[in-house]
Amino acid sequence: TIFAPPSTHSSTHSLLPPPETPTMITPATANAIANGGNFVACAVLPRDVTMKIYHNADYTAAEKKSGMNKEADVAWRMMGIVGGAGAIGLSIAGRTAKGDDLKMINAAVCASSCAGAGIFLTNDFMKNDIKPEMRYLNLGVNLGLAAFAGHELIKSMQK
Repeated sequence: TIFAPPSTHSSTHSLLPPPETPTMITPATANAIANGGNFVACAVLPRDVTMKIYHNADYTAAEKKSGMNKEADVAWRMMGIVGGAGAIGLSIAGRTAKGDDLKMINAAVCASSCAGAGIFLTNDFMKNDIKPEMRYLNLGVNLGLAAFAGHELIKSMQK
């Protein structure tokens, strides 16, 4: 199965498990995989392409009419850079941590995914200006990650 306990191998030179361990996914790795596209898109795509992906036509037209929102452009880039680095760090930590450290990682993934889902669900910008399919995709991914990490956390606390 791809869902297995983290490896006890201490090497962190790869996001993939060492050859002598079974193939697996941790909540931290699932977070990196699930959100990787958003991180890359926010970090490298031109603003107009990002807007076409995420924003609805009314919001895009209003922003174009009023001029480029440079602060938002920088925020998207920073979100992509910081989010990508954080996801890689969590992925490595999720494969090497044990005991209470692993519980804390799973709790952090669960909490941040719940918070992300809450923003996609309740924020007026998300409700009014983000394409519904992108909003619900991100909402679903965050709820799935929260459930996966929460499940692993609860399971580890029952040992």
